[in-house]
Amino acid sequence: MQELERREYELGLRMREQRRHEEMRRDDLRRDDLRRDDLRRDDLRRDDLRRDDLREDDRRALERREDLRRDAAREAERRREIEAEDRRALDRRR
Repeated sequence: MQELERREYELGLRMREQRRHEEMRRDDLRRDDLRRDDLRRDDLRRDDLRRDDLREDDRRALERREDLRRDAAREAERRREIEAEDRRALDRRR
């Protein structure tokens, strides 16, 4: 009888130990999943920031192109005014 009780007790110990190891493994897997989720979220956040930076760069480039276009238009208008004054001055001399 004592032998049977001892074996049942040892079996119970092994089963508890096995369950404990399984729970630890599940906890490890859960932590790994959470870590992967955190890394994925960080990657997405970095991608969003990169996209925002690119959008800001694009916006600045568009503003710069628009400024250059306006500058070129003003310069062309100034040239036309100077040419017109030169023509009027030549006409007055004639």
